[in-house]
Amino acid sequence: MRLLAAVIVLGVLAPSAAFAISHGNLDERRPLRVEDPYPVPRGEWSFEFGDGFQSTRGGESRGIFPVEVLYGPALNVQLGVGTTFATRAETFADPGRSGDLRVSGLYDFNQESTSLPALGAKLTLELPTGTSSDGVDFEAKGLATKSLGSVSFHLNLGEHWFGDSPGPERDTAYEVDFGASLPFRAPMHTRLLLVGGGSIDQSRVPGAENRVGLEAGLRWQYSPWTVFDLGAGTDVAGSGDREDFHLAVGISIGY
Repeated sequence: MRLLAAVIVLGVLAPSAAFAISHGNLDERRPLRVEDPYPVPRGEWSFEFGDGFQSTRGGESRGIFPVEVLYGPALNVQLGVGTTFATRAETFADPGRSGDLRVSGLYDFNQESTSLPALGAKLTLELPTGTSSDGVDFEAKGLATKSLGSVSFHLNLGEHWFGDSPGPERDTAYEVDFGASLPFRAPMHTRLLLVGGGSIDQSRVPGAENRVGLEAGLRWQYSPWTVFDLGAGTDVAGSGDREDFHLAVGISIGY
Protein backbone atom coordinates (compact mmCIF):
# COMPACT_ATOMS: atom_id res chain seq x y z
CA MET A 1 0.00 0.00 0.00
CA ARG A 2 2.85 2.43 0.73
CA LEU A 3 4.33 1.81 -2.73
CA LEU A 4 0.99 2.46 -4.42
CA ALA A 5 0.48 5.60 -2.34
CA ALA A 6 3.87 6.92 -3.46
CA VAL A 7 3.00 6.18 -7.09
CA ILE A 8 -0.33 7.99 -6.73
CA VAL A 9 1.47 11.05 -5.38
CA LEU A 10 3.82 10.88 -8.38
CA GLY A 11 0.89 10.71 -10.78
CA VAL A 12 -0.90 13.62 -9.13
CA LEU A 13 2.23 15.78 -9.11
CA ALA A 14 3.49 14.70 -12.56
CA PRO A 15 4.65 17.59 -14.75
CA SER A 16 2.34 18.93 -17.45
CA ALA A 17 4.92 17.91 -20.09
CA ALA A 18 3.80 14.29 -19.67
CA PHE A 19 2.00 12.65 -22.60
CA ALA A 20 -1.75 12.20 -22.41
CA ILE A 21 -3.20 8.81 -21.49
CA SER A 22 -6.83 7.82 -22.12
CA HIS A 23 -9.23 6.29 -19.61
CA GLY A 24 -11.17 4.91 -22.60
CA ASN A 25 -8.48 2.33 -23.47
CA LEU A 26 -8.55 -1.04 -21.69
CA ASP A 27 -5.26 -2.73 -20.86
CA GLU A 28 -5.19 -6.26 -19.43
CA ARG A 29 -6.40 -6.21 -15.78
CA ARG A 30 -6.85 -2.44 -15.92
CA PRO A 31 -9.36 -2.91 -14.43
CA LEU A 32 -10.60 -6.25 -15.89
CA ARG A 33 -9.00 -9.16 -17.75
CA VAL A 34 -10.56 -8.14 -21.06
CA GLU A 35 -8.57 -5.62 -23.13
CA ASP A 36 -8.96 -3.72 -26.39
CA PRO A 37 -6.64 -3.72 -29.45
CA TYR A 38 -5.55 -0.10 -29.04
CA PRO A 39 -1.81 0.33 -28.26
CA VAL A 40 0.04 3.11 -26.51
CA PRO A 41 0.63 5.89 -29.10
CA ARG A 42 3.96 5.89 -30.91
CA GLY A 43 6.79 7.32 -28.82
CA GLU A 44 4.80 7.30 -25.56
CA TRP A 45 5.19 5.38 -22.30
CA SER A 46 2.66 4.13 -19.77
CA PHE A 47 3.73 3.11 -16.26
CA GLU A 48 1.10 0.97 -14.54
CA PHE A 49 0.99 -0.03 -10.87
CA GLY A 50 -1.59 -1.85 -8.77
CA ASP A 51 -2.49 -3.17 -5.35
CA GLY A 52 -5.07 -5.83 -4.65
CA PHE A 53 -6.46 -8.78 -2.72
CA GLN A 54 -7.39 -12.27 -3.89
CA SER A 55 -9.02 -15.20 -2.08
CA THR A 56 -10.04 -18.73 -3.08
CA ARG A 57 -12.93 -21.03 -2.18
CA GLY A 58 -10.50 -22.93 0.01
CA GLY A 59 -10.19 -19.94 2.34
CA GLU A 60 -6.65 -18.95 1.34
CA SER A 61 -5.90 -15.33 0.48
CA ARG A 62 -3.00 -13.19 -0.71
CA GLY A 63 -2.06 -9.64 -1.65
CA ILE A 64 -1.19 -8.95 -5.30
CA PHE A 65 0.99 -6.12 -6.64
CA PRO A 66 1.21 -5.87 -10.47
CA VAL A 67 3.76 -3.61 -12.17
CA GLU A 68 4.02 -3.06 -15.94
CA VAL A 69 5.70 -0.66 -18.36
CA LEU A 70 4.20 -0.15 -21.85
CA TYR A 71 5.85 1.61 -24.80
CA GLY A 72 4.79 2.45 -28.35
CA PRO A 73 7.91 1.97 -30.54
CA ALA A 74 6.03 2.35 -33.83
CA LEU A 75 2.58 3.11 -35.20
CA ASN A 76 0.01 0.50 -34.07
CA VAL A 77 2.65 -1.41 -32.03
CA GLN A 78 2.95 -1.76 -28.25
CA LEU A 79 5.63 -3.52 -26.20
CA GLY A 80 5.28 -4.36 -22.53
CA VAL A 81 7.38 -5.67 -19.64
CA GLY A 82 5.93 -6.45 -16.23
CA THR A 83 5.47 -8.78 -13.31
CA THR A 84 3.11 -9.44 -10.43
CA PHE A 85 4.35 -9.84 -6.87
CA ALA A 86 2.23 -11.73 -4.34
CA THR A 87 2.34 -12.37 -0.62
CA ARG A 88 1.91 -16.09 -1.36
CA ALA A 89 3.74 -17.82 -4.19
CA GLU A 90 1.03 -20.39 -5.01
CA THR A 91 -0.64 -20.12 -8.39
CA PHE A 92 -4.17 -19.81 -6.95
CA ALA A 93 -6.48 -19.54 -9.99
CA ASP A 94 -3.81 -17.97 -12.23
CA PRO A 95 -0.97 -19.79 -14.00
CA GLY A 96 1.77 -17.27 -13.17
CA ARG A 97 4.02 -17.40 -10.11
CA SER A 98 4.91 -14.42 -7.98
CA GLY A 99 7.79 -12.59 -9.65
CA ASP A 100 7.50 -14.20 -13.10
CA LEU A 101 8.61 -11.75 -15.81
CA ARG A 102 6.07 -11.05 -18.58
CA VAL A 103 7.16 -9.72 -21.98
CA SER A 104 4.41 -8.83 -24.45
CA GLY A 105 3.84 -7.36 -27.88
CA LEU A 106 0.55 -6.02 -29.27
CA TYR A 107 -0.31 -5.05 -32.84
CA ASP A 108 -3.44 -3.16 -33.94
CA PHE A 109 -4.41 -4.26 -37.47
CA ASN A 110 -7.06 -1.63 -38.19
CA GLN A 111 -9.19 1.16 -36.83
CA GLU A 112 -12.83 0.45 -36.10
CA SER A 113 -15.29 1.34 -38.89
CA THR A 114 -19.07 1.22 -39.28
CA SER A 115 -18.84 -2.33 -40.64
CA LEU A 116 -15.68 -3.75 -39.02
CA PRO A 117 -14.48 -3.95 -35.41
CA ALA A 118 -11.01 -2.89 -34.41
CA LEU A 119 -8.83 -6.02 -34.53
CA GLY A 120 -5.49 -6.79 -32.92
CA ALA A 121 -3.18 -9.57 -31.79
CA LYS A 122 -1.12 -9.93 -28.61
CA LEU A 123 1.72 -12.34 -27.83
CA THR A 124 3.03 -12.81 -24.28
CA LEU A 125 6.01 -14.75 -22.90
CA GLU A 126 6.08 -15.52 -19.19
CA LEU A 127 9.58 -16.33 -17.98
CA PRO A 128 10.20 -18.49 -14.86
CA THR A 129 11.93 -15.79 -12.78
CA GLY A 130 9.45 -16.13 -9.91
CA THR A 131 9.26 -18.20 -6.76
CA SER A 132 9.45 -21.97 -7.43
CA SER A 133 8.66 -21.33 -11.10
CA ASP A 134 9.62 -23.68 -13.94
CA GLY A 135 9.12 -23.58 -17.70
CA VAL A 136 8.33 -20.77 -20.12
CA ASP A 137 4.64 -20.02 -20.72
CA PHE A 138 3.40 -18.55 -24.00
CA GLU A 139 0.06 -16.94 -24.80
CA ALA A 140 -1.45 -15.77 -28.11
CA LYS A 141 -4.64 -13.70 -28.17
CA GLY A 142 -6.89 -12.15 -30.77
CA LEU A 143 -8.51 -8.86 -29.68
CA ALA A 144 -11.66 -7.22 -31.04
CA THR A 145 -13.61 -4.08 -30.11
CA LYS A 146 -16.85 -2.80 -31.69
CA SER A 147 -18.89 0.21 -30.62
CA LEU A 148 -22.66 0.58 -30.82
CA GLY A 149 -23.57 4.11 -29.87
CA SER A 150 -21.79 4.98 -26.62
CA VAL A 151 -21.22 1.33 -25.63
CA SER A 152 -18.07 -0.54 -26.73
CA PHE A 153 -18.06 -4.34 -26.77
CA HIS A 154 -14.80 -6.28 -26.33
CA LEU A 155 -13.85 -9.89 -27.07
CA ASN A 156 -10.51 -11.66 -26.52
CA LEU A 157 -9.84 -15.24 -27.70
CA GLY A 158 -6.61 -16.81 -26.53
CA GLU A 159 -4.57 -19.99 -26.25
CA HIS A 160 -2.11 -20.53 -23.38
CA TRP A 161 0.84 -22.93 -23.68
CA PHE A 162 2.23 -24.08 -20.32
CA GLY A 163 5.93 -24.77 -19.86
CA ASP A 164 5.44 -26.95 -16.78
CA SER A 165 2.52 -29.38 -17.14
CA PRO A 166 3.00 -32.26 -14.70
CA GLY A 167 1.04 -35.50 -14.76
CA PRO A 168 -2.32 -35.44 -16.52
CA GLU A 169 -2.52 -31.64 -16.94
CA ARG A 170 -3.00 -30.13 -20.40
CA ASP A 171 -0.08 -28.58 -22.24
CA THR A 172 -2.42 -25.92 -23.68
CA ALA A 173 -5.75 -24.39 -22.71
CA TYR A 174 -8.06 -21.83 -24.28
CA GLU A 175 -9.15 -18.56 -22.65
CA VAL A 176 -12.09 -16.30 -23.50
CA ASP A 177 -12.53 -12.78 -22.13
CA PHE A 178 -15.51 -10.57 -22.94
CA GLY A 179 -16.94 -7.30 -21.73
CA ALA A 180 -18.50 -3.91 -22.43
CA SER A 181 -17.52 -0.37 -21.50
CA LEU A 182 -19.68 2.75 -21.21
CA PRO A 183 -18.64 6.35 -20.50
CA PHE A 184 -20.66 7.59 -17.52
CA ARG A 185 -23.28 10.19 -18.54
CA ALA A 186 -22.45 9.67 -22.23
CA PRO A 187 -22.64 11.37 -24.70
CA MET A 188 -21.88 14.33 -22.43
CA HIS A 189 -18.28 15.07 -21.46
CA THR A 190 -17.16 12.43 -18.98
CA ARG A 191 -13.99 11.28 -17.27
CA LEU A 192 -15.44 8.05 -15.85
CA LEU A 193 -15.64 4.76 -17.76
CA LEU A 194 -17.79 1.90 -16.43
CA VAL A 195 -16.69 -1.63 -17.39
CA GLY A 196 -18.24 -5.06 -16.94
CA GLY A 197 -17.37 -8.48 -18.28
CA GLY A 198 -16.40 -12.05 -17.69
CA SER A 199 -14.02 -14.86 -18.58
CA ILE A 200 -13.92 -18.58 -19.38
CA ASP A 201 -10.76 -20.61 -18.74
CA GLN A 202 -10.48 -24.18 -19.92
CA SER A 203 -9.54 -26.48 -17.05
CA ARG A 204 -5.95 -27.71 -17.13
CA VAL A 205 -7.18 -31.12 -15.94
CA PRO A 206 -9.14 -32.98 -18.65
CA GLY A 207 -12.73 -33.60 -17.56
CA ALA A 208 -12.70 -30.96 -14.82
CA GLU A 209 -15.12 -28.05 -14.83
CA ASN A 210 -13.99 -24.91 -16.64
CA ARG A 211 -13.58 -21.69 -14.66
CA VAL A 212 -16.14 -18.96 -15.35
CA GLY A 213 -15.62 -15.54 -13.83
CA LEU A 214 -17.53 -12.24 -13.68
CA GLU A 215 -15.99 -8.79 -13.12
CA ALA A 216 -16.95 -5.13 -12.88
CA GLY A 217 -14.89 -1.97 -12.55
CA LEU A 218 -14.22 1.60 -13.60
CA ARG A 219 -11.51 3.86 -15.00
CA TRP A 220 -11.31 7.50 -13.94
CA GLN A 221 -9.38 10.19 -15.82
CA TYR A 222 -7.84 12.25 -13.02
CA SER A 223 -5.67 14.32 -15.37
CA PRO A 224 -4.53 14.12 -19.02
CA TRP A 225 -1.59 11.93 -17.93
CA THR A 226 -3.07 10.04 -14.94
CA VAL A 227 -5.81 7.37 -14.90
CA PHE A 228 -7.04 5.46 -11.84
CA ASP A 229 -8.77 2.09 -12.10
CA LEU A 230 -10.77 -0.12 -9.73
CA GLY A 231 -11.99 -3.66 -10.37
CA ALA A 232 -13.60 -6.56 -8.51
CA GLY A 233 -14.76 -10.03 -9.48
CA THR A 234 -15.45 -13.64 -8.58
CA ASP A 235 -15.61 -17.09 -10.17
CA VAL A 236 -19.17 -18.39 -10.53
CA ALA A 237 -18.15 -21.86 -11.76
CA GLY A 238 -15.08 -24.07 -11.79
CA SER A 239 -13.31 -26.75 -9.85
CA GLY A 240 -10.17 -26.80 -7.72
CA ASP A 241 -8.72 -23.50 -6.49
CA ARG A 242 -11.25 -21.25 -8.20
CA GLU A 243 -11.35 -17.66 -7.07
CA ASP A 244 -13.80 -16.58 -4.38
CA PHE A 245 -13.21 -12.82 -4.72
CA HIS A 246 -10.66 -10.30 -5.89
CA LEU A 247 -10.39 -6.54 -5.53
CA ALA A 248 -7.73 -4.38 -7.15
CA VAL A 249 -6.93 -0.68 -7.50
CA GLY A 250 -4.36 0.74 -9.92
CA ILE A 251 -2.89 3.81 -11.53
CA SER A 252 -1.51 4.44 -15.03
CA ILE A 253 0.85 7.34 -15.70
CA GLY A 254 1.69 8.46 -19.22
CA TYR A 255 5.03 9.98 -20.33
